[in-house]
Amino acid sequence: MEIKARRQFLKGVGAVVGGTSLVSLTPLEARAASGGTDPVAGFGFELSNVQNQGATVYFKANNPMTVNSIDLDMSYTIKNAPASAGLATVSFFGGVSRGGPPSFNSGGGFSLPSSTDFGSIADYNPNNTTITFNGALAQSELLAVVLKSWVPTTGAGSAAYRHVTAQPALAINAGDYFAFSISGGGPVPLDAEIQVIIAYTVT
Repeated sequence: MEIKARRQFLKGVGAVVGGTSLVSLTPLEARAASGGTDPVAGFGFELSNVQNQGATVYFKANNPMTVNSIDLDMSYTIKNAPASAGLATVSFFGGVSRGGPPSFNSGGGFSLPSSTDFGSIADYNPNNTTITFNGALAQSELLAVVLKSWVPTTGAGSAAYRHVTAQPALAINAGDYFAFSISGGGPVPLDAEIQVIIAYTVT
C-alpha cells in the first residue's frame, strides 16, 4: 500500500528538518488504545532522500506518566543503485526533553543534557585505533540505534532493519517532550522509517 495513501500527519507533532538536500518527511498516523488502566499509544514517520542530514519529530506529554515499555521498528533502504559502492549509515535516536522541546542542531537532530549521575566517558586505546565516542552519558535517552550496510553498484542487499523493545520504567512529567530523530547518508539517497509504540501508566 502506498505510504501517502495510508498515513496522515500526526496532529500536534512538530518536525525539524536539517541539511542542504531535500528531505521528505512523512509522519505516520497516531494510534492509541486503552485497555484497563495501562494505555498504549504509537506513531511513526518516514524520511525520503536522506543524504547526510536528518529530521526530528517531537511531541508533548500532557499528563504525568511512567513509560513502562517502548517498542520500535527501524529500517532503511537505498533509493537507487549507486555509481560507486559505499557504506550507508542511518542513526535512530530518541529521548525525553524535560520541561520543554529539545535543543535542535543544523543537521536536523536534537541533543539531551548530560547526566550528572555519571562521570565523563574515558577510553583505553593502546593500539591507537580510530575511535569516536560521546564525552558523557545523555540524560533520559530512550533509543540509540545505528544501522549500516555496504552498498554495491548493483544495489543488492542494501537495506537494514532492527526491532528494539525496552522497559525503561521512566517517569515523565506533564510538559516533558518526547523526541525521535533519523539521520544518515550513503553513496545514494536513502529512505528510512521508524515505528514507535509506547505502553505507559498515567500517574
